[in-house]
Amino acid sequence: MTDAAAAPTSPFASPVLVTGAHGQLGRHVLEAAAARGVAAIGVDIDELDITDAAAVDAMLEQLRPSAIINCAAYTAVDKAEEPSELDLATRVNVDGPRVLAEAAKAHGVHLVHVSTDYVFPGTSADGYAEHDPTGPINVYGHTKLDGENAIRQVLGETAAIARTAWLFSRQAPNFVQAIAGLAEGREFIEVVDDQRGNPTWAGHLAEALVTLAVERIGGTHHTVDQPEATWFELAQAIVEELGLDCEVRPTTSDKFVRPAARAAVSVLRSTDPETPAMGQWRDGVRASLADRKLAAAQQ
Repeated sequence: MTDAAAAPTSPFASPVLVTGAHGQLGRHVLEAAAARGVAAIGVDIDELDITDAAAVDAMLEQLRPSAIINCAAYTAVDKAEEPSELDLATRVNVDGPRVLAEAAKAHGVHLVHVSTDYVFPGTSADGYAEHDPTGPINVYGHTKLDGENAIRQVLGETAAIARTAWLFSRQAPNFVQAIAGLAEGREFIEVVDDQRGNPTWAGHLAEALVTLAVERIGGTHHTVDQPEATWFELAQAIVEELGLDCEVRPTTSDKFVRPAARAAVSVLRSTDPETPAMGQWRDGVRASLADRKLAAAQQ
């Protein structure tokens, strides 16, 4: 277990349990909780299989947390298209959230679950608000939507479902770190300019998730950074932040055919006044590249 314990004077007597704590988001959640003096205990698959109802129940009985922030997920979007992967994707993204919801209900624990823009078809030019019709276009999106619905069937709107998009952090793999690596030493790179979304820094999302947990806010929330951008625009910002002499050239998504369909519009709009404030993705890019910039300056 990863323990980000609060100071003894913390007003939050019961800890927050963070699942998927070794991933890029889970690590940021533990940091965000510690910064706010919120006791948090992180677990990953080696410590807790969220699909194991008996194990989840035993852990809640032992820890008696006030809330669960579920960062555990199957996120291999392209690999999920392989028939052999469907069972694993379903167990982690559907069965796991259902088990957590049932255990949370039994123990009176608030559940915060992370979902995705992939639950939408990406055909609306204006993007999507929380209660717009869903319609996934790939297997990963279907499993994430099924996971949302599994939670709602158990907990209704008392659980918080936080949809996010285009997540990145200092921890690879993610788009920001991939582009940073590709652009080093190259004259140019080509990046698609016909897909729009909300690049979101894991640090900003983590702070929002902790707020949803400690304030016991329920409902569906679109927790993304601003403003919207294309992958091309995000790549330009990455190269600029690193000061690299690499040209970023726009191209179209048909030049990069991938197993899973991608939405043309992944823009999420927040309409719920209880949705925690997010940040500017450019600030997140700067923070996530700080280690690379420091290493380059020391060379």
